[in-house]
Amino acid sequence: MAWLAIIVAGAGVACAALSAWTVHVFACRNSHSASLQPPVTVLKPLSGDEPLLYENLRSFCAQDYPDFQIVFGVQSPTDAALPIVARLRSEFPALPLDVVVGSDVPGANPKVANLITMRSNARHDVLIIADSDIRVGPTYLSQVVAPFEDDRVGTVTCPYIARAAIPDFVNRLACLHINDGFLPQVLMARMLGTRNFCLGATIALRTATLTRIGGFEGLLNWVAEDYEVGARVARIGLTVELSDGLIETTTAENGVGALFVHELRWARTLRAIRPLGYAFTWLTLPVMVGFFTGALLLPSPLAPAIVFTGLTVRVLLNLQRARAFGVRPEPWLAIARDFLSFAVWLASYLGHDVVWRGQRMRLARAGELRR
Repeated sequence: MAWLAIIVAGAGVACAALSAWTVHVFACRNSHSASLQPPVTVLKPLSGDEPLLYENLRSFCAQDYPDFQIVFGVQSPTDAALPIVARLRSEFPALPLDVVVGSDVPGANPKVANLITMRSNARHDVLIIADSDIRVGPTYLSQVVAPFEDDRVGTVTCPYIARAAIPDFVNRLACLHINDGFLPQVLMARMLGTRNFCLGATIALRTATLTRIGGFEGLLNWVAEDYEVGARVARIGLTVELSDGLIETTTAENGVGALFVHELRWARTLRAIRPLGYAFTWLTLPVMVGFFTGALLLPSPLAPAIVFTGLTVRVLLNLQRARAFGVRPEPWLAIARDFLSFAVWLASYLGHDVVWRGQRMRLARAGELRR
């Protein structure tokens, strides 16, 4: 037990140290903008109204970029997002804002079905796919296209932080999942050499690259189409680059149950596409490492000290990440966040079903969706 405690503690310390270092390196990055600025089409799949949707969509319209188009796509002519798009079209009359309504493309992933229909309206060679809950700064497009100056780059994706659209307890927990958990893990993975994945907040690629990886049609039955794009781009010998720019996602979870179901979908998706790496992600939770190691050392008087150390490390990591990413520090809530993250991790092994926009689906191996 003592040796197992030493191994677990050592792994936990290594994860915490590497996480702190990668966040520090990211915070010290230098941002670059493209010297060449090709025309760009932004594809925006929408599904209903949501908190801060107008503000999020408007940030894409207010870009400091010479030539770009935005294509909005909805499934129904009565979609609640359409009045917001109409408001933006009246506010930016000179900007090409196109709307595509309806999609009869069969497939398990409704977002990809939407993208297939929207693509026919894209005017430009460089495509940028961005989720509806994303907010960006005015130099976003310039920073995203900058890596394409290298012909070896196949796709560009963006790191993102979370801010609560509804600043209650639940959504603060949701933000901590991304700011303290997901983003540092992404940065750690890239530092360790894993560079074959994209993040759904932004996926940029040329139309020729999209065609080479099978188009949107090849992604119709994958829950993590963002990950699949990166994996396929890497398989054809091109690179997946992480943009220097940091963008935002807005959280608007309606209660603890909704948050748990949402995070369980993410967790089971990660488990399906990266089973070995996912199995060890609990080691990135200092509170859980401290409690587990302390339990192994009982009745040694060192046990309480180990638990206290885990709590202290968690608080310090939260303070560092908040400063690096420019978000609100939540040191005491971060401790509760570790317990919730561990509960989601455990629950992810108790089934294969996920709930996505009210539909229950079954995850097959590698992340394929089945209704």
